[in-house]
Amino acid sequence: MKCINFLPVRYKWVQSKNIFIVFSLLCFFTYSAFFFPRWLVSHLGEAHFLSSYLYIYGSGLPFFILGIYLLIRFRAINFKVLGERKWLFFFIFGLAWSMLAHGIWIFAAVYFPFKG
Repeated sequence: MKCINFLPVRYKWVQSKNIFIVFSLLCFFTYSAFFFPRWLVSHLGEAHFLSSYLYIYGSGLPFFILGIYLLIRFRAINFKVLGERKWLFFFIFGLAWSMLAHGIWIFAAVYFPFKG
């Protein structure tokens, strides 16, 4: 079995035409996980009310998009089946809903404090 970069050729993502894409994605996700939180804290500060929100969704969004891309790319979702189209919609709508609900909750906590 011929090997390229210590992994067998049978893995399609290791083939030479995909090495650049895999390396680019690895660099991007390493950057997202390591440098983005540090950049966020240096610009907003640890105590800023949006720093946790932007950290959660700013760090998680690239992974979510990659997951949806992989589902579509490797045909894990069959668009001819109505139930599977609904699941894709629920994934995307669920993320948008949680982002919106979390953002409204933070906004309400900061600008409409409980005076009880």
